[in-house]
Amino acid sequence: MAYFLRFDNSLGGNRAVNFTAVPTAGASGSKNFRWLFDFEMQGTNAPFAYNDPFNASLLIFFTSSTSLQIRNISSTQSITLNTAVTTRTVIEIVGNSGTISIIQDGVSVGTIFASTDVLFDIGGFGRNGSATRDFDLYRAEFYDGGTLVHDFDPSATSGAGSTLEDVVGTNDGTLADFPTDDSQWVFYSSGGGASAAITIPKPAFSSTAQSIAPIFNAA
Repeated sequence: MAYFLRFDNSLGGNRAVNFTAVPTAGASGSKNFRWLFDFEMQGTNAPFAYNDPFNASLLIFFTSSTSLQIRNISSTQSITLNTAVTTRTVIEIVGNSGTISIIQDGVSVGTIFASTDVLFDIGGFGRNGSATRDFDLYRAEFYDGGTLVHDFDPSATSGAGSTLEDVVGTNDGTLADFPTDDSQWVFYSSGGGASAAITIPKPAFSSTAQSIAPIFNAA
């Protein structure tokens, strides 16, 4: 069975998924990292991922369906995406020896940070706060130095519970302020009612930005 996790702002509250610990792939880990987010945005002006749920300065943020903004300690930078994220899409954030590149569905969008900037570690999804967050999360993967270290898969829940499981590592996410009736886990067909088969390629890092084909099967 395949499921995605729905963040539904219409219900009110401050839905977030908080990790047990900050994933090792990112600013405090290897400079060669890759984050992949398979999702569909249902609204705009939506915080998507954060370092600290109460720190508005450290966010991956969508200011519109085609504009991605990353806020860190030293700066706020935006980049226009190739297509709107109101349909299912895969966004990759690739760190390569200090250069941060953005890729959408396997196609390069551009570079968002210069080598002198520092990207933050991700502490969770959504955000505890008053800002709108309406999106469906199908999968999130974190690579550190070419190795998959965290794989957050909503389908692993079988549609129940308050934990977003890390099926590769041990850094499960805890759901905060979600419904208690499991309605946040939404079943979808990935073909024959089975979970989408995913083939994980080994990322190849180089000194220049590159386009990496998405590893998720689009439904």
